[in-house]
Amino acid sequence: MTQPLLYISYGMAKSGSTLAYQILRNVLENAGAPQPPIPLPSVITSGGLNFVEVLRPQELQELRSHAERAPGLPIAIKTHCGMWNCVREGLDEGWIIGHAVCRDPRDVALSMMDASRENRAWGKRDGEPLRHIDDAMEGVRFNTQKFQKWADHPAILPLTYARIGFDTEAVARQIADQLGVDVDVARCAKAALKVGANLNKGARKRYDRELSPEVSARIGAEFANFIDVYCDDGFEPPKKGVLSRLLGR
Repeated sequence: MTQPLLYISYGMAKSGSTLAYQILRNVLENAGAPQPPIPLPSVITSGGLNFVEVLRPQELQELRSHAERAPGLPIAIKTHCGMWNCVREGLDEGWIIGHAVCRDPRDVALSMMDASRENRAWGKRDGEPLRHIDDAMEGVRFNTQKFQKWADHPAILPLTYARIGFDTEAVARQIADQLGVDVDVARCAKAALKVGANLNKGARKRYDRELSPEVSARIGAEFANFIDVYCDDGFEPPKKGVLSRLLGR
């Protein structure tokens, strides 16, 4: 298999993807692969996270050229973009690997409504703030479709919001196993949680408390297959995850 050059940390909107990226970054750094800001201003839109807005052939080629000059473990980038054919080809060829993060669509919609009240980007549609949970559903549908294309590729490790926020050490171990490295997963998880303390509410199954039974059932029925296949892995998080305990919540 080709040595991976890039590790793509993809996440649905409002799914805990920033924390997932921080776990990945700490695993790589613990394994001896520093992850400094990538000096490609035409590609990277947020240097602190090595965030890439879109991964078209041009952006991907620039990232590959940069990674080839720093051989070893892959460099990590974060994105919310869909899977372009060029990325799929890189996954098929083995020089790209990654993970994909999902969350129950009902909780994604609620988190988008939070963003709307705070006038943040994910809380808008066509430039206007979301005013009702149904206003968020177009974005939720789009995000679930993008996630499925990522998660269904064998080179992508599917991850859930619940695992990331409430079983963080296990996620660090999964990523380390995927990379084939031996690291201190407890240390990686703790370091990632300290940096990723912006997990917003960090709450599980918000829809049980914040949506009416009728609305929850309606959205749940629409996404029943998605929830069953991707979100429900049998893990039942504790009421307080590592992040909550770490922050004294």
